[in-house]
This record gives sequence, structure tokens and C-alpha cells, in this order.
Amino acid sequence: RTIPADELTQGLEEWEQDYAVLFHANWCTYCRQFKPIWHEIARQVVEGETKEMDVVMFDCEASTDNRKICAYMGVKHYPSVMFMGHGSYMVNDPISRFFWGSQRAPERTVMYTGDLYYEAVRDWTYTMRAISRSSRWYGKFRDMFRGEAHEAKMRALKKENLQLRQALIAGGATTMDADASGAASGA
Repeated sequence: RTIPADELTQGLEEWEQDYAVLFHANWCTYCRQFKPIWHEIARQVVEGETKEMDVVMFDCEASTDNRKICAYMGVKHYPSVMFMGHGSYMVNDPISRFFWGSQRAPERTVMYTGDLYYEAVRDWTYTMRAISRSSRWYGKFRDMFRGEAHEAKMRALKKENLQLRQALIAGGATTMDADASGAASGA
């Protein structure tokens, strides 16, 4: 199925659902060649009753907002496959940020970089799902021993993600930019 932009950005905010996303453009020949493979992976996920995971497609060229979202997600070519799940993936660790400059992808996402063969993409998708699932279980276990401070931190992160998402879609400066410039000049 094709995922709408608001559901995709909501998935970045809430982290309750895992998504394997094919970023594509309708004019892309390679995308058209890869879609039957992607549909087969989606069919297997549905038949396997993999709960809390969706295999979806997102058309990066359908609108200006979609292009902005794809740029934010780090899509540099079509087709691109990304997993959005629970946990922190190594692509966003401090060492990677040092070598590549800034954060390469939003938190809790990882871009597939292998060959676009059925078995490779299918196995990678299931592996990422297993990592996300184990991270979710570990998080629930760990949260049993944490108090209100952790809950407040998570609410603040979700609020920051919502602000970034709204700024991305609006195409304007975030309130965090305004706060930073105000703090630099006044405090």
C-alpha cells in the first residue's frame, strides 16, 4: 500500500509501528522494476502475520511536501528502502556523525544500502524487525526501573519531533531556531 505523508511523519513521532518503506518516483524505471519484489515482500509479511509492521511505498515526487519529507529522510536516489522502527541504529551514532557531518537520517531509521534483490531485501527487513522488536522489549524492561524523569524526557523528545515535523511540512524555521537565536542574543 502507499502510505500518506501524514501517516509517515506520524510514524516518526510515535514509534509504535514499524515500517519498511520503499521511497520511489513513478517516472523511475528501476522503481517500476523493483515494485513486484516489494509487493512480494509485503505479501509475505501479511501472510506471516507480522504484527506491528507495515511494508509500504511512498512516492517522493507526488507533491512538494513529499519531496521535502524525502529530503528530510535522507533519500538521495530512487528506489530507496528504509526501515523505521524502535531503537537507535548505528547510522546515527557519534562516530558516524563525526565522519559524515550531521545526522544522516532521522532517529529510529536506517537506510538499506545493499543490492535490491528479493532475498537480500527480505532478509534485511526481517532482521531490522527483529532488532526493533528486541529493542522494544528491552526498553519496556528498562522502563520498569525508571521513574518520572524518563517519562518527561520521552515526552520532550516527542514534542521536539512534532515541532521538527511541522517545520518540515511548513517549510519555515522551527521554534527551536528562534529560541536558539533569542538565547544567543539575550542571555
